Amino acid sequence: MTGAANLALPGIMRLSCALVTTALADLGRGLRGSPVPGELLRMASWRAARDGLGGRALDVFSGRLAPARLMVDRLVHVVRDALCASGDLDLVERLLSAVDRFGTRADRQRRAFREAGNPAGLVDRLADETLLGCERWSVTAVPDPR
Repeated sequence: MTGAANLALPGIMRLSCALVTTALADLGRGLRGSPVPGELLRMASWRAARDGLGGRALDVFSGRLAPARLMVDRLVHVVRDALCASGDLDLVERLLSAVDRFGTRADRQRRAFREAGNPAGLVDRLADETLLGCERWSVTAVPDPR
């Protein structure tokens, strides 16, 4: 996978693994998660797909909307020990920093559409980025924030 996908996929995979690791550790200590109705999870998923990281997300525990980026920060906080143990905390923080600077793929596509002014221009730009390999979006090109 090349291009902007290199930015999101590793972060999502590592956060997912850390969440599972954290949940299993909690279960091992006798802690159980709060049940969340399936309907609420579907609403939260719809909202996340609609608004993305730059929008608002449904906090399934409070039932309130909150900035999506804040919700991601909360998730990182909850799974921080697992990210540290796996050596993934630095990568996740660098990836989130890059998303903060450059935006998500959807953000970049909307920006490209505005700049191109039409769907054909957007497709041309996305094709150009794909052919170029999108080095600036690759994981290895994400600068260390320190």
